[in-house]
Amino acid sequence: MKIDFYGATDVGSVRSNNEDAFLATYVDDESAVLCVAIDGIGGYEGGEVAAEIARNTIMDFLAEVQEGNHALRLRSAVAAANNAIVDRRQAEPRLSSMGCVLTAGLLDLKSGTLTMAHVGDSRLYRYQNGVLTKLSHDHSVVGYMEDQGTITEAEAMAHPQRNMISRSLGEEYHYPDDAHFIESAIFPITGSCKFVFCSDGLSDVLNSKLISAELKEGRSAADCADALIAATLEHGAKDNVTVVILNVETASESSLLSQEPVKTGGVVRPVKAEKRSVAVIRGGFPEEDVSDEDPAAMTDDPALMSRHNSGGHTTGRLVTAVSIALIAGAGIGYILGSGVLRNTDAADEASANKEVMQRLVKERDTLRVQLEKASAAVHELEDRVLRMDEGLPAHSDKAADQSVTSPVEEQQGSTGN
Repeated sequence: MKIDFYGATDVGSVRSNNEDAFLATYVDDESAVLCVAIDGIGGYEGGEVAAEIARNTIMDFLAEVQEGNHALRLRSAVAAANNAIVDRRQAEPRLSSMGCVLTAGLLDLKSGTLTMAHVGDSRLYRYQNGVLTKLSHDHSVVGYMEDQGTITEAEAMAHPQRNMISRSLGEEYHYPDDAHFIESAIFPITGSCKFVFCSDGLSDVLNSKLISAELKEGRSAADCADALIAATLEHGAKDNVTVVILNVETASESSLLSQEPVKTGGVVRPVKAEKRSVAVIRGGFPEEDVSDEDPAAMTDDPALMSRHNSGGHTTGRLVTAVSIALIAGAGIGYILGSGVLRNTDAADEASANKEVMQRLVKERDTLRVQLEKASAAVHELEDRVLRMDEGLPAHSDKAADQSVTSPVEEQQGSTGN
């Protein structure tokens, strides 16, 4: 098996600042490859700050927490990034509108699986045997309509509301398994293929046919990424463009399980071209850029061991006794608000646990209210369907006096639930 990966970002043809960021590096003592495409939100009000927070937090989290299944770790890292952005927004009012979307993948070289964690409208594609498949779902109304086949790809790309997303990092605190936040899935790898992680600066300009044309067999990850960015620039590139390519080449069509990887070298080089990004990372970061601190053991925390439903993909299980796990342990306080593990003195532990418990109780009550609203919305939708099946008006007299669309419906986005 041969692994080749490469990431690049470009400011585009119109904008003067780049709010995108990415990761393309080995992790877990080079037993896994981490690829992330991040798209900042907020313009000069902090989009690039949010993207950089997400990038650094995910990298630091995975460097510290090296045990446990990849789906759990990757969701936890994304949740930690989200909470770190929320903290920064609250601390600096000038950054109150910042946020980001991202698509992250963790390739396990031992098991031969790619784990995805996704929020927003950045994307993950797989190119195999000449076929390009979109593996992630855009968290937007337009993206949902395209996934359902209600509108075509061309109609979605031209839709005036294509960039109105229903979820992003930085809006409010989240746990790794909060419903309708992180889309998570695990893809077993069979045979040779290419994975494409990209911001919407690429997918808003290049359709599936144009993307496929640049992912030619035999092309290196660097050549594919550079070709995709060049094609985007040729078609206007009104937004920042970020692409991370992960090539997986195998000798047979069997699973990658038990096959030894052949690694590429790690190089960081600046890119100086007209309206080009500040850096391209190929094959990972230099060793000195990766934290070598001893990893903290967090995998026995049931608060992070959970189930997530991602529009048909389900991993792990839902844990209901979060508060009990957070109090357990002597000398270690789990601060879920920022997703960071902190060592505390015995005198501070009781206070920290009390604050965590108060916060959990508050969020539990909030979730109960949201569940009640969601239940009411579901009943209303069921009533509409039944009435339409019977040839009656979609709304009853009582419903006609109320708002046509409930807040819960507006927030559901493209989950399809």
